[in-house]
Amino acid sequence: MQAAWDEHGEGSFRFDIVAEIKDRDQRRLVEQALIDAGWAAGRAYNVSPGTVSSTGVPLSPEHRQAISKANKGAPKSPEHRARLSEAHRALWEDREVTPEYRERMAEMARSRRGHEVSAETRRKIRDAQKGRPKSPEHVAAMRAAKAAGGKPLKLTAGQIPEIRGRIAAGESMPSIAARFGVKPASISDIKHGRSWRHVPEDKECP
Repeated sequence: MQAAWDEHGEGSFRFDIVAEIKDRDQRRLVEQALIDAGWAAGRAYNVSPGTVSSTGVPLSPEHRQAISKANKGAPKSPEHRARLSEAHRALWEDREVTPEYRERMAEMARSRRGHEVSAETRRKIRDAQKGRPKSPEHVAAMRAAKAAGGKPLKLTAGQIPEIRGRIAAGESMPSIAARFGVKPASISDIKHGRSWRHVPEDKECP
């Protein structure tokens, strides 16, 4: 709203009280109903169709570029990273991975085998990674992958129970990944049952 105020000036705005709601729980419902009515009549000011979320608000290419530029290489605080991790866990925690979904993902992976990444894409990936601090576990995992000839080390069925045990004990996924020479994503797949589901919980390590 501030941007519109700056662009069009005070004379373009008028503020009226359309409803007085004392009940806090009802306030948002009434506000949403008024926004819906305004949108339907073609006279709503709200750029967002909702009272809270900005979902559905179209962003111009310039706006998207400004957001991308502001976030590129910006270090994230431990609290920010924790919130992102929690949101990712919550996203997958109760999600059922169906055979159809697995097949679609496998088909996408097969279609990209041998796909050549352009120099421009490589530059964008490199630029996006610049300035991002890497944890000791991440560095250790990268070194282990490099020692294996540039490819992550393969896990064995006998290692899965130990990995599950470390996850249950609260050890971080980057730490476990570094210990076994794989990517954290591989540990995440084990944690959420996306891989190694065929290995029973009571299988003993050799």
